[in-house]
Amino acid sequence: MYLPHSNSFLNDSSSILPSPLPLSLPGPVFFTCALSSASVRFIMGNPPVTLQGGPPRNAVLPSADGRQFSACLQCALLAANSITRQYPSLLSPDAMEAVRRTPAGQVVLSHLTALAYSYWDTAPAGPGVCTFAARHLVPPVDAVCRDECWMWGTTRLNSEVDERLTIVTETDAGSVVADPSGETFYLVCGLMSSPATAVKRAGVALPATVRLSALPFRGVLVYDGLISGGPPVPVTGEAKTKILAAYEAAKAAGALVTGMHPPAKPASAPPPVVDTADLSAMSVSALKALLRSQGASPDGCVEKGDLVARAAALRASAAAEQAEKDTGGWKNPDGSFKQLCPESALCPSEAAALATLRRARKGSAQKVLIFRRVDASDAPAGAGHNLVSLMDDAGGMRALFSAAASVPTAAELLKQLAKAVARSGEAPSILAADDAAAAAGMDRVTRHAGIHTGLYPRASVEERALLTTIPPPTMAALAAEFQN
Repeated sequence: MYLPHSNSFLNDSSSILPSPLPLSLPGPVFFTCALSSASVRFIMGNPPVTLQGGPPRNAVLPSADGRQFSACLQCALLAANSITRQYPSLLSPDAMEAVRRTPAGQVVLSHLTALAYSYWDTAPAGPGVCTFAARHLVPPVDAVCRDECWMWGTTRLNSEVDERLTIVTETDAGSVVADPSGETFYLVCGLMSSPATAVKRAGVALPATVRLSALPFRGVLVYDGLISGGPPVPVTGEAKTKILAAYEAAKAAGALVTGMHPPAKPASAPPPVVDTADLSAMSVSALKALLRSQGASPDGCVEKGDLVARAAALRASAAAEQAEKDTGGWKNPDGSFKQLCPESALCPSEAAALATLRRARKGSAQKVLIFRRVDASDAPAGAGHNLVSLMDDAGGMRALFSAAASVPTAAELLKQLAKAVARSGEAPSILAADDAAAAAGMDRVTRHAGIHTGLYPRASVEERALLTTIPPPTMAALAAEFQN
């Protein structure tokens, strides 16, 4: 299920999609919907640079670091696609590898990368992109994903939709990238090539303004291989003189930013320990047969140890999912809903909304309704302020109303939900809202009707920027092209 939260691409995706990829993904995989916090731009001083690949530090990551970074990002794209079902035919590493070589594939990769940032952290029905990616990467890359990539949903270098970064120049320590104000300068590494090299390869002289995202990884900033949002625009004349002078001053002052301080890492349970002694005792042919029986491919496994690692990752992933079901989630082992409060604690308006949900017939397992705040720029003329839409999973609008404040309350959403359900006579199987407090307030009521209300992600700045660049008919045609 995916609702869009609302042309020219330079692509270093050959480094995003390594082959063979150290995944345990069992062919097509399907994950739950995830949440991302809004993207945030950080202005920070120089932290220590600790690059596992070791000195000398240069414009591209050392190959060992680059392979692990690429594997984490590739698995994140697969997770994002599995969350959204935007491109149903691209749910395996092999399919993604094939499509990236096509002209349409470059836009698809840009879209999936933007979606991955949107859905990075958590989900209405479980963990987000990062956690799922870590579960489906084989050791030691799974630990790299958990330890290095967990912050990418909120901590990365980018710019707002109506702004652009400036690639100022290339150095042997990375590309110099200025924030939109032209006052803070970052050193950004690449994978196979740096962002400055990608721009110059396109025939554009530096400095040039671009849209790009750079991710913190082992003490440095690494761009994700995509320069999007239209072609690079050369900076000339007085603006060029000004930004070059500002860069020289920052360099002389030792104020080039080389990384980002991560936020406090949330506590999480360690991955479950699984017994793999039986796997080590199996023959190569038996291990390959085991992987295939679980829908995974043994391709890319050079030695027996690779097969054991892949099979162990599959087992660990299954154990983690089971542990989550046992200790978290919204259902008990018998399938009944865990209640957040006794029904007697509901206020009269909540009890009335619950009665309406119970009277309606239950929708199909895929029936989803989503409350989303409407950006002022997207609001119909004369429609009012603080608009909230109620959408179904096919993109149809069930209701449009004004909330009392910029963030709607659970009471307001429950009232509108009851009206929509009364009109249609059908209750959804899943609900979502794009505000955490409102979603939680609704969930304490809707669980009594056997309906979970989860948190729907607000779009990342990359997703919003992409959808302002690519015309909707183009996006619809791409989705149709990769349906089967």
